[in-house]
Amino acid sequence: MPARMAPTEAPHPSEVAEVLHRMMPGDEEPIALFRLYAHNLPLTEALRAWGSYQLSRRLSLGLRDREILIDRICARCGCEYEWGVHIARFDSLPPAPPKP
Repeated sequence: MPARMAPTEAPHPSEVAEVLHRMMPGDEEPIALFRLYAHNLPLTEALRAWGSYQLSRRLSLGLRDREILIDRICARCGCEYEWGVHIARFDSLPPAPPKP
């Protein structure tokens, strides 16, 4: 089996640290998935921009529906890490108010 690339470790170069900081809320340490992307800064920047829309309230799906969809896809595909991240972070959110 080929070797897997390991996520980057702190301390990161300043430009990488800045992007990783923008990818996480507050002062939380970046998750391993984001630190894996950090090997390629242009990819990391592109994924941050895309993810900031996909994980925002601007998405046409409501927050709760989006998380249910992500959880189901992760479970069906066997993506334990991503499923765990979303369960830990998002499934404790209160239900969204009804749309007008």
